[in-house]
Amino acid sequence: MHSRADLRRPSSENLYLLKWEAQVADQRIHGTTRQQVLTRFQQEKPSLRALPASIFPSFQEGRRRVHRDSFVEVEKAYYEVPEEYIQRDVWVRWDGRTVRIFNDRFEQVKVHAQVEKGRFSYSNETTSRGRLCGVERSAAWLVQKAIRIGPQCGAWADASLAHRGVEAIRPLYGLLALSRSHTAVQIEHACSIALADSRFHLKDIKALLEAPQAEQEVMPFLETHPLIRDITEYGQFLQELYPEDEVGNTQQQEVTQA
Repeated sequence: MHSRADLRRPSSENLYLLKWEAQVADQRIHGTTRQQVLTRFQQEKPSLRALPASIFPSFQEGRRRVHRDSFVEVEKAYYEVPEEYIQRDVWVRWDGRTVRIFNDRFEQVKVHAQVEKGRFSYSNETTSRGRLCGVERSAAWLVQKAIRIGPQCGAWADASLAHRGVEAIRPLYGLLALSRSHTAVQIEHACSIALADSRFHLKDIKALLEAPQAEQEVMPFLETHPLIRDITEYGQFLQELYPEDEVGNTQQQEVTQA
């Protein structure tokens, strides 16, 4: 095992590089300046500034539309924006630690700690009434759209809002989108089961839709049955009822042939 002192000692490779830099690299004549590298560095050293305290910034950014619920989506997580930006575009910049939101003039309007996928990050500056207004504006429209799919779908949407509040808005948009790939009957069936089990996440509806459906039992066709008379009996019945009627004879022949 190595001691702590051994770990602090430069490796043989580093010692070789330090020696090469001092005896070779710093002593050479630079091809552009035509001066010795070490001499030119000593001349420029007083003008050099210290390195920044943090690492070089590395981030991603993109344009986002603020949703009806006052949130924007970044990496499948959701961050609240002041309500005056609802239905407007903003710039979002994220680096794995923080999410910064800017307006069109690139003025920062909000900063959040980046959260895991599926999580919501709320703004302490947003009033509860402002947040509630955003939910109310979307909730009525979403429930009405869900009711058009079916009553069970509408009931599940209404119950989801009651249980989850603002966090139910986006799943309800996902619920409506399911009508593009599934029938209303399928969605109604899934919503009725989820509602009975108090399951109010979109993944629950999707799981129920993807679950294999029990096939409807097909009843076999019975050619004979104790309650059904043989067809020849009907012929005899017609012959006895209309012994002299040609029409009856004709009907008897047709029934017998059938």
